[in-house]
Amino acid sequence: MLVGSAIYAAVCIIVSFVFLRFGARFAKFTLGLLIATAALNINFELLGYFIDMYLGGKNMGLSFVIYAGRLLFYAVLAVICFFIGKTALTGFAVGIVGVTPGIVSILVKEAQEDNES
Repeated sequence: MLVGSAIYAAVCIIVSFVFLRFGARFAKFTLGLLIATAALNINFELLGYFIDMYLGGKNMGLSFVIYAGRLLFYAVLAVICFFIGKTALTGFAVGIVGVTPGIVSILVKEAQEDNES
């Protein structure tokens, strides 16, 4: 997952360089994009842990706290990007919207492979 999201982030940075040129806006967009990429990788690892706990039936309370914490994690990082600037928040949104479908498709493929074996 990390490699795919890093490739997506690199492509977005290169494309944004064409439109934003090198400067403060480009730096803020890149920072927001990198924050989103890191957040997604951490978040989906926590999601896997949450699903294992939930399906295993152990510690339902802790699994709910992890689930709520994942959403709070996104919210806090979005607010941080907003305070950095609207361009950083745009980079964060592009990162979240772009990387999420790829990570979900990888998780679905892994789940299907686990069910077949």
